[in-house]
Amino acid sequence: MADRQEPSANPTSKLRQLLLRIRGPLLPVGVAACGRVRGRLVDCAVCGSSLVNPVDWHTHDESRWWVLLRCGECAWSRVAIITDAEAERFERDLEPGLRKIAKAAAKLDRERMLWEGEIFLAALQRDLIDSADFTRDPRR
Repeated sequence: MADRQEPSANPTSKLRQLLLRIRGPLLPVGVAACGRVRGRLVDCAVCGSSLVNPVDWHTHDESRWWVLLRCGECAWSRVAIITDAEAERFERDLEPGLRKIAKAAAKLDRERMLWEGEIFLAALQRDLIDSADFTRDPRR
């Protein structure tokens, strides 16, 4: 047959390649065959971002933690059993991101308060509100 497609042009093969790319590797690059994590816990083994965060955790035994980790970039998740020392390092690795989030939240809060203040001042200037709006009169 002259019009036979090459295996790489096979639609089933292309679909399989797409599904493999979406699913990611069966054994992520950053995890050893024994299941031990290599490198930092904040680094995603699939997409390489440093946006991996703990989603859930509890004590596994006297010296280890069970932690569910999720990448904020690609949504890949995994379970890790980590020691207290690894948990402390993970906490230190998360700290810069937490500071960035706190700084952004404080900035947004200041912007919101300024906006609310401007709206309140405009309402006062237009006599839309007065002191009676702030009384505890139960008849209102």
